[in-house]
This record gives sequence, structure tokens and C-alpha cells, in this order.
Amino acid sequence: MLLRGFFLVYFWLFSSLALAADQGSFCLQTFNVYGTVYASRGHQRLDRLASSLLGEPCEIVQFQEFWLAKSRQRFMNSMKAARLAFVQADALRADRQRTGLMSGVSGSVSHAYSEVYDVNNEDGLLDRGRALFAVEKGFTSLEVHLEQAPALLVINTHTHPLIQLVRISQIIQILEYLLFKQESQAPLIFMGDLNAEPGSLELQLLTNVLLLRDGYAEATGSPPGACTYCADNPLSWRRDNRIIDFTLFRSSAEWTLRPLSSAINLNPELPLSDHYGVRTL
Repeated sequence: MLLRGFFLVYFWLFSSLALAADQGSFCLQTFNVYGTVYASRGHQRLDRLASSLLGEPCEIVQFQEFWLAKSRQRFMNSMKAARLAFVQADALRADRQRTGLMSGVSGSVSHAYSEVYDVNNEDGLLDRGRALFAVEKGFTSLEVHLEQAPALLVINTHTHPLIQLVRISQIIQILEYLLFKQESQAPLIFMGDLNAEPGSLELQLLTNVLLLRDGYAEATGSPPGACTYCADNPLSWRRDNRIIDFTLFRSSAEWTLRPLSSAINLNPELPLSDHYGVRTL
């Protein structure tokens, strides 16, 4: 009888621990949708993106290059079944600049904030074109509450595609915000298209100053040849392979985060964007 009682207690304790571990897991997804006015088959790609995300849902989904209002609305209508709360960065500011950032959260957002980077569109024909159409790089900061996770501070950003000095200035601006203007003690999630590779000065600033860790690298070991911007993507503008999209994270004093799995995804044969996505559990 005593032995039976021991096994019942053991089974209850083991089940409770397993349930607690499962309740503490959540998913991150970052994706640059390539929503420029000149990109081909934009509506068709977004419709297929919505189908892919509905089939492989995540609690926090962050997008870059969602420039066009009609495209955003069409996509959000297609994603209604996911029951995500969407936050469009440019609606948080009154400057009429367009960052193209949008987030979807399977939970609630208690605070939302966005900044445009002070250094933007510094040189070249493409930058002059971006400035003409009020297209700027920036970031969003969300305080997110999920059902199966602690409160989280979630960053979404997109930095300059070509000039490293501009990217470094932009990273320094977001460091200033997080170190001196943001008082949250929650675990930090930092996602987006950084246009910089692992080991770059930009990533070193984030990992050495903010103590961020790379969810994809830790979960997979960064296999050789892995890329989120890839030469074999028909929509790519480059002929080399690079990882420039990230799901970074930092634990808090109260909560320890660790990546359970991660993958480069949203990379079907018929491409959804010039980027592939990163999904991390």
C-alpha cells in the first residue's frame, strides 16, 4: 500500500513538472515580407505566407518591410483564424515616416512604443529614393503577455541594408533606449532583419553589451551553408549566402530562457520573399 502511494505521488509530481515545462514554452517567428512597391506578386506571396503561418503558428510573429497599407490589411484579414493582436509600428508615431514594421502577438500588449532611427538614408540613389517616399528604418518595443510564458519585452527592428556605419549608429540608438530609457525587468526578445551577419560588429554590440544570445545558433550549432538571404532564392538581389535575420534573447533575474529548437523556415520552392524566416521555440 505504501509502495503504491509512493508511485502515485511520483506520477503526480512528474506529470506536474511536465505540464509546467510545456506551459513555459512559446514560439518566435521573424520574417521580412519583401513588401516593396517594386516587388513582384506581392498579394499572392502574402496569401501563401498567411497559409504557412496558420499551418505552423507562433505566439510572437514579427515582420519587416510591410510598407503598404492595403497589403497589411489583406494579410491581417487572411490571418483572422490565428487570433493574433497586431501592432503596426507606424501607427504608434505621429511623424508620418514608414518603417514597415509589424508584430502579431497571441496574447496581450500592455505597452507599445516605436522610434525611427536618427541616422537613416545617408547616401546613394536608393537612400535618396527611400527618403523621398518617407521610408525609414526603426524599431518597436512591446511589453507582451502570453498565456504560457512570463511577461516579455519584445523588440522588432530593421537596420540599413548597405552601410555598416549607419547600422552601427542605429544599433547604438537602440542600445541607448534599452539601457537608459526602458525600465522593464522582463526577459528580452530581440528579433528582426539586421542586415548584419553573426560575428559582425553590430552583432557583437548586441551580444556583448545587451548580453543577447542567438536562439538559432544555440539550438542548431549554425550548420555550414545556412542562410536566411540565399543565392538560390530567385528573388534574391545577391549572389552569396548570409544569415541576417535573428531571434535573439536574454533571460531575466527571475526567468531563464533557453531555445528548445530553431529552424530557418518559410523557404518553399516558390519563394515568399527575398528572405527566408527564422522560427525558434
